[in-house]
Amino acid sequence: MADFESVADELYSGDIAGFVAARDTKAREAKAAGDAALAKRIRELRKPTVAAAIVNELARGSSDVLADLLQLGEQWRRAEDGLDVRALIRRRRELVNKALRGLPKTSETVAREVEETLEAVVADPDAAREAEAGRLSTALRPSAESDSSWLSIAKPPPELKPEPASSTNKEEAARKRRHDKAVREAAKLAEARDKAQAALEKAAATARDLRAQAVKAEKAAKKAERAEETAHDALEKATSALERAEEQLE
Repeated sequence: MADFESVADELYSGDIAGFVAARDTKAREAKAAGDAALAKRIRELRKPTVAAAIVNELARGSSDVLADLLQLGEQWRRAEDGLDVRALIRRRRELVNKALRGLPKTSETVAREVEETLEAVVADPDAAREAEAGRLSTALRPSAESDSSWLSIAKPPPELKPEPASSTNKEEAARKRRHDKAVREAAKLAEARDKAQAALEKAAATARDLRAQAVKAEKAAKKAERAEETAHDALEKATSALERAEEQLE
C-alpha cells in the first residue's frame, strides 16, 4: 500500500473532475489493507478549487514561473539596505503577468485568485511552502504576520492613471467584500458537493453489495429447493421400500 505522501501527490496532480472519486477509492483501499488511520487522512484531503489546481500545476509542471517567484520572495526576506525594491517589484509583476498569460481560458474570478496566490507566495514563506508542495486546495493570501508590505510599496508606473478617488476606493472595497463572500460561499458549496458525491458513491457501493447478497441468497434458495426435492424423493423411496418389506413379513 502506498504511503500518504505519494497518494496526496497522485491526487493533486490528477484531474480535479475525478478528484473525489479517486480520493475515496484510495481511502477504501487503505481501509481494506487494514490502515484505518491512513484512510482517514486520505479522506480528509479536500478537492482543489480551479485556481488552486492551476497553481498546483505550476508547481508540478515544466514552467519555472513559480520557482522564480519563490526565489524572489527569498531575495526580499534576505534583503539588506540598498536593495533595489522597485526592481524586485517590477520582476514580481513580470512573473505574475507571465503566469496569468499562460492560464487556460478561465473566469476573471479564478484569474484574480491565481494572482493573489502568486502574490502570497512572494510575501509569505508559509504560503510559499504550501504552493511549492503542489497540494493547494484553495487560493492563498499572505498571512497577517507575513511581510507583505512591499506588495504595495511601488507606485503605479507613470503611464498608469493615479490612485482612484475615495469614492472609487469605497466601491472597490465593497466589490472586494462581495468577492470574498462569493469565494467563501463557493468553498462551502464545493464542500457540500464533495460530501454529496461521497454519499452517492457510498450508497452505490452499498446497493452493489446488497445486489450481490441478493444473488447469493437466490442461488442458496434454489440450492436448498433442489436439496429439499432430493430429500423428498429419497423419503418416498425409503417409504416404498419399507412398505414392501412389511408386506413380505406378513
